[in-house]
Amino acid sequence: MLTLNKDQLMIEHYEAICRAQNDEVEVHMENYDLIIEGENLFMMAMTKDEILLKGTIHCVRIKEHETSIRS
Repeated sequence: MLTLNKDQLMIEHYEAICRAQNDEVEVHMENYDLIIEGENLFMMAMTKDEILLKGTIHCVRIKEHETSIRS
């Protein structure tokens, strides 16, 4: 679940943080990856289930996980 306020994004039930930079954060979720683009992004708080990301958020993209079909 995502909750977006003025300059904060709460990400719940994440699995892993793939990349965390000042202008881009990538978070691995169960079925997709979140790519958050912005400025001065930082993790204000973090638990094993939630991340509170703060900064100027320009874009939140969802990248579905690729599934391979085996025969």
